[in-house]
Amino acid sequence: MKYFFLLSFLWFLATSTGCNSHENKSSNDTTRIIWNRLIIRSEGGPTVDINNDNDSSIVKIYPVFDFFSPARKKTYKIKTLKVYFTTQEKDTLFHLAKDIILNPVKPHSSCTEFIGHLELFIDYGQFRQSSEYTSVCNWTSLSDKTMHLHRLLKKRIKGVYLGED
Repeated sequence: MKYFFLLSFLWFLATSTGCNSHENKSSNDTTRIIWNRLIIRSEGGPTVDINNDNDSSIVKIYPVFDFFSPARKKTYKIKTLKVYFTTQEKDTLFHLAKDIILNPVKPHSSCTEFIGHLELFIDYGQFRQSSEYTSVCNWTSLSDKTMHLHRLLKKRIKGVYLGED
């Protein structure tokens, strides 16, 4: 009978601590967000494609569209740059983009002719979040988050127009 109580007590301890450690692990996994790709496009500027899997990020610079020249006579050259962001910079860019997507900013004024454009895409693998701002004049001054996003991009991507005045 002594052994039965001792074994029952040990079994109770083993199952109760096992469940608690499993609950802690699952709660830590849900707070850590895994994202695959972040795409930032600005009006007249580049497409910044940031991969979370590896160290390389690609910036594609598209030529400005010219309405008066026929497309078949003109060849377009897309420049591609490799940019390296640190892990901390990638995480900061991700959190800024996610905050801008989840908490949209109401622009102070509206611009005509669709001046000022910003698109954000976050790819998680199984789903995607996105946001688009149009006719906002200068997207870099919409909020503190967009200013910080612009400063981080400008720090790594030098000499490229990113939508600022």
